[in-house]
Amino acid sequence: MPIGFIRPTFIYRISHYRNLEFTLANGLFCRNSDKCDPNYFNIGHKNLIDKRGNRNVPIDPGGVLNDYVPFYFAPRSPMLYSINKGNVQGFQGTQNDIIYLVSSVQEIKASKIPYVFTDGHAYVEISQFYNTENDLRFVDWVIMGATYWNNTVNDNDRSRRRMAEFLVYQFVPITCIFGIVVIDDIMETTVNEIQRKCNTNIKTYVKPKWYY
Repeated sequence: MPIGFIRPTFIYRISHYRNLEFTLANGLFCRNSDKCDPNYFNIGHKNLIDKRGNRNVPIDPGGVLNDYVPFYFAPRSPMLYSINKGNVQGFQGTQNDIIYLVSSVQEIKASKIPYVFTDGHAYVEISQFYNTENDLRFVDWVIMGATYWNNTVNDNDRSRRRMAEFLVYQFVPITCIFGIVVIDDIMETTVNEIQRKCNTNIKTYVKPKWYY
């Protein structure tokens, strides 16, 4: 059975650990929100982030990509690979600084938060948008479960499909996050210290295989 049809259907957001204290205290806001972390530590390609502000979402609840909080459907994303290779302009850290915030499609749905998702990188024109759980069948769950997602001679669209996104409209409360994943024991200690400071107790997991 494809992994995407197992419930819960996990979704994964990567973030710099320096953003965690604000997130634990306030939740996750979309980039267009006036309640965003003023000291947010960006890990993405700035030019693409700016372009996402002009990419319309063609189905309800509409808006543009920057009106949504993005998650992936699998760990070891192409974005994390770029971070690991030092290919994100302006980002001075390493993948060791990156944490995962884990939720599920079902958790977002049960919280009655509007969402959409795509079958590939949301900015790419050919990617299709959906907003009902039944349409998760259009996500490529085989490639989500694969260790390697690079394009091949026989399939030059693998990378786009691996970057399919689950996009939560405007805001994700911290109550929807039920796991934090880190690369090693050092970052686990750091995350747990931040949690003690914030008086939260989300389970922290060390999963080096989620990294490169």
